[in-house]
Amino acid sequence: MSSGIYKILNLRNGHQYVGSSVNLAKRKSRHCTALARGTHPNPYLQSAWNKYGADAFDFRVIGYCAEERVVALEQEVMDHLKPEYNLSPMAGSSLGVKHSAQTRRKNSEVHKGRHHTAEARKNMSEAQKGRRHSAETRRKMTEAHQNISAETRRKMSEAHKGKRPTEETRRRMSEAGKGRLVTEETRRKIGAANKGRRHSEEARRNMGKASRGRPMHANTRRALRNANLGRLRWTSLETRQKISISQRARQAREREAGAQG
Repeated sequence: MSSGIYKILNLRNGHQYVGSSVNLAKRKSRHCTALARGTHPNPYLQSAWNKYGADAFDFRVIGYCAEERVVALEQEVMDHLKPEYNLSPMAGSSLGVKHSAQTRRKNSEVHKGRHHTAEARKNMSEAQKGRRHSAETRRKMTEAHQNISAETRRKMSEAHKGKRPTEETRRRMSEAGKGRLVTEETRRKIGAANKGRRHSEEARRNMGKASRGRPMHANTRRALRNANLGRLRWTSLETRQKISISQRARQAREREAGAQG
């Protein structure tokens, strides 16, 4: 069994950090690597490591348990030992933890340029397949998105202005979408979610500006043509006549404008 509860003990002053993991050997390695590099996300533990040195700390396994029990058992141990180096009093939670600007900067530097391998991405994808959020989780996610303030939305919009995916990113997105079929149930849900939703005047104006001068892909034109053909089959004779009259009027205006030019 590789999962369980551990502590990192400062041999000089007796202070400790308590944690849990489904793979204790890996967790020990991660702690030691981050502390040695000075990039550990826990500023208390990092500060003590910098002050006393690596030889002053000992990684000790408190006990092994099943994976589903690690968080509960960690909480029991934390309640008993009251470890000085833990940022949060809750096991498996960062609730109430506020990282300093320096810690956030270090975390950012650590992750810059880091990319998951193809194998890691495949494993992550496999792990998510068939996973469904509970109704309660979905409700909370919806509420969280609905409660985003106007100021936050404005900042998000400003951050994305002028950003365009690179050619390589667009190619990957295209490859990822090839052969992916949307089920009838998914289309029904998408349709239901968009019913009654209307873009604001500003949003429509921005969408129009973004589309101007952009060449339409042949596949897109074909899909639109097919969609319109299918739509016309169910359009009443009166509506088709109105469309025809409108098109003839538009063509006449265009010819007139061309003659005047």
